[in-house]
Amino acid sequence: MDRLIQSGIQAKHLYLFGNVPHAPSEDISVSSNLRVAIFGTPYEKFPYNLLTDKLEEISASLKKPVELRVIGRQRVNEGLNQIRNISKEWNFSLSETGELSTQFISIELQSCDLGLCTTPYDVLGKSGATAAMLEHGLPVIGFDDGDTPKEKLFIFEQFSDQVFLLNDDEFTPQLLAFMQKKRKPFFDGVAHTTEEMLRILS
Repeated sequence: MDRLIQSGIQAKHLYLFGNVPHAPSEDISVSSNLRVAIFGTPYEKFPYNLLTDKLEEISASLKKPVELRVIGRQRVNEGLNQIRNISKEWNFSLSETGELSTQFISIELQSCDLGLCTTPYDVLGKSGATAAMLEHGLPVIGFDDGDTPKEKLFIFEQFSDQVFLLNDDEFTPQLLAFMQKKRKPFFDGVAHTTEEMLRILS
């Protein structure tokens, strides 16, 4: 974006919508666990040790044990192995759904309390899986790896209050405060982007 603008080209961010449409259902399970959705390929360089510390804080505050839910088909990689390892080390429940239809992925997301984005914060907007979690109203845990100046970071305005960075000093109190609020309704990113495209082209 910056390079385009510096070259004299008019440019703006266009929202990348999620890849999971909302599936209305009366079968959303209610759990006594703190359910954390892991949707999308886990990034191996994510600070999983810091994540466990923060999840423990949230778990203790809410008095709910942590349950990690790996949603959808996953190829085995170092990131997934690290998730399996921390679940054993910290005694977190772990479930892996395997491949699911988009309908059942939507139902899974609706049944979770938190989402986890292991993609660095400066490229979070390129993740369709993260967009799906945000569109389903989940607060999403992320991490700023610090290789992009803060003034250059961008997140879609609709979700500006839904992303919580592990390396933020106020991470835990801010996330807990958000979780006390009523869950946001589903945001139809496809309809939004279609409208934006039509507006730009008109």
